[in-house]
Amino acid sequence: MPGVPETNTEELSVSLPDVPLREGEERHAAALNLEASERRESVLKQMRELLGQAGEITAAEIMRTKYASGATAKQRQRAFRLKIEELRKLTFKREEGRIEGPCAPATVININPDPLTLQGVLARWNVPEAGKGEPVDLIFKGRKFHASYLTIRTPEMWAAHTGSKADKQTGVDMPDTEVKYIPCRGIAQQFYAHYVEGASDAQQMGGVLVFEGDIYTIQRKQLDRAKGKIWVPKMEITLDGAGEPVWIAEPVDFQEYLERSVMIQRNYAEKIIAEGHSYAQSNADAIRNQLSYYHRRWHNYALAMGYIKEPYAWATQHLNDSPNVEAVHCSYCHQRQTSPEQYFCSNCAAPFDPYKAFMAGLVVQPEHLAIYEEDSSEWKGIVAETTKRRARMAILQPETLTETTKKSK
Repeated sequence: MPGVPETNTEELSVSLPDVPLREGEERHAAALNLEASERRESVLKQMRELLGQAGEITAAEIMRTKYASGATAKQRQRAFRLKIEELRKLTFKREEGRIEGPCAPATVININPDPLTLQGVLARWNVPEAGKGEPVDLIFKGRKFHASYLTIRTPEMWAAHTGSKADKQTGVDMPDTEVKYIPCRGIAQQFYAHYVEGASDAQQMGGVLVFEGDIYTIQRKQLDRAKGKIWVPKMEITLDGAGEPVWIAEPVDFQEYLERSVMIQRNYAEKIIAEGHSYAQSNADAIRNQLSYYHRRWHNYALAMGYIKEPYAWATQHLNDSPNVEAVHCSYCHQRQTSPEQYFCSNCAAPFDPYKAFMAGLVVQPEHLAIYEEDSSEWKGIVAETTKRRARMAILQPETLTETTKKSK
């Protein structure tokens, strides 16, 4: 191994001029220069200590980093080049025009109002919500579905560490890596597995189509030539004990595949809308607050598709609250008032503001009105309103009505 250049800390020196003097400081020049000299010596001492530590501690690490990282990078680059050449050789075109192999393109179509994303090594792949990315329209039984699509043309590759071994030249332990990959159809299949079915976290959302080939594969001419069939990716697990996933493709009738996808999507939209409706109708704040834009987005999508004829109030009503509006709570059960027009608590039927409710013409129990002081304006208003009501009620009493009728005759 080549040696490390030594650092002679004793020969370290710094030449600095004397301290500049201002007018009138000439007589203090000796003291000022002495103070500056001591400060320089202190700085030089710290520098010598740091350089000495660097020479003792990091010498081996410098060589290890210089040779190990460079060799590892070259080894990794070579492994990737060899894997790319291997994948290209495994990709070929059949006589009927279908491209098959790990580099064969695959397409994902998203009909949903939500974007599609993946995690882990596939996190960079995503399909925007319908109409936001590369647009495509699908026609099924007279109904037009607006969608976005993504065509995947390169496999996903990454370096997996499988251990380490000593380098013959340097004697340094070098990481041993293996290049793993997911073919294009494997990436497409992962979208279907996570958003429809196949994975443990499958959402049963529907509205996702995956197939080998580019977007022109589902054009009428191409479908007629393929007798209405497309090749849909499918994942299987090897039985050799390693449990490695492999991706194959199966021929599927495109119209049947599309019908199944939109029916699953329709059922998912119905479930989300029903959930949003139950949240909106709840009397509990904790449940009602779970109503989100996600429910409204799927409601609006179902409305645009004609799945529901009339919009629900909870999905179209305007906001009736604001951060600068004072929050009013029930004095008895502390439930939040949903709007200024709500006079009584939906939980315990107590009035939020007894005076306001009474003056609005509603019936308020006397025990709630008795909380006001006799000299307060609220109490005076309650007494005056009570007098007026009693006078009007006296006119509506049965005896009074009978006497009034006799006099009129």
